[in-house]
Amino acid sequence: MTEKELGRLDDILKDAKAHPSRLSTWENTFMASIQSGRAMFGADINFSEKQWEILARIERKLFST
Repeated sequence: MTEKELGRLDDILKDAKAHPSRLSTWENTFMASIQSGRAMFGADINFSEKQWEILARIERKLFST
């Protein structure tokens, strides 16, 4: 994962943690699993195309409010 992608991911994780009420229960669970993976794998974490799509949707939701 590139530094830019890691920065983007960390920004999304930080905002999701700060504003859980902006997300659905499923989205909060998804973000908790992403946070766990980030903690476990660090910069070596990888996502499928579908996971990136979900992260992008959550990012739009978090940063549009």
